[in-house]
Amino acid sequence: MKWVDFVRESRGNEAIIYLVGNKMDLEGQRRTDSVARAKDVAKQQNIPYFEVSAKSGEGINEMFSEVTDKLLTCQTGVNPSSTQTSISSLPKQ
Repeated sequence: MKWVDFVRESRGNEAIIYLVGNKMDLEGQRRTDSVARAKDVAKQQNIPYFEVSAKSGEGINEMFSEVTDKLLTCQTGVNPSSTQTSISSLPKQ
């Protein structure tokens, strides 16, 4: 995948890359082959895949929680998911 290769070449193999599919709220209208392709690409590239809905907010907190945990782990060497400092433990607003 060209864009993944570009990111890894320009930012190094430790670059944090996620593939995110939007429009989760349109379950009946989405093309199942597109979702399957996205999952395959994520697996082939060894990157996490999330499905979200910007409209309903579904999956958004989980995605940002994982991204935040990954960033904090890279910065501190400690996985916040295993502590009480995880973003997912914060109260929702």
